[in-house]
Amino acid sequence: MVRRADVFRGFLRPPGSGTPYVGQVVPALLPDVVLLVETTTAEAAQRMLRHRAVVSVVAEEPTAHAFAATDVRRIGPVDHDRQGVFLFNYFAGDGVETTLDAWQYTAGWFQRETGLDNSTVLAPLSPEMGEHTLVNHCRWDHPLDVVPSLMLKRSFRSYVLDTFARNRVSPRPLLYRLDR
Repeated sequence: MVRRADVFRGFLRPPGSGTPYVGQVVPALLPDVVLLVETTTAEAAQRMLRHRAVVSVVAEEPTAHAFAATDVRRIGPVDHDRQGVFLFNYFAGDGVETTLDAWQYTAGWFQRETGLDNSTVLAPLSPEMGEHTLVNHCRWDHPLDVVPSLMLKRSFRSYVLDTFARNRVSPRPLLYRLDR
């Protein structure tokens, strides 16, 4: 059963994108469109991948991305009831645990430096369903809440990006808006 569905359209690739490390394979393009469907069970999520509406969106938008996942970590729920700046950060890593540890280690920086109070980390239910190790999803009210910190604060590189590099985690962020 579907709880809710939201469509997001990408508008900005912020600083912080990493190149995949040896042995990591990720798509060349990030998805321009994301259809995020929240279901009541994992089985319902897997069935949604085969639903004609999902198949149609993926067919119409060559960079659309669809996979079944479960929420494996969270700072707080992401508010989809109002417009804002939504991040989907597509992580490539050598494993879910290593990637999750790196995300958790850096999450406090985003809370302190950008005022982030929400975030969910999604892990594909099976490797063939997701092209990424994890996908982080969160929301800010405005691009100015996050982009200047990514561009101007040295600690973004020395703390966040260096942590990802030490753990062979390649972040691939893209900012989106709700498509309403």
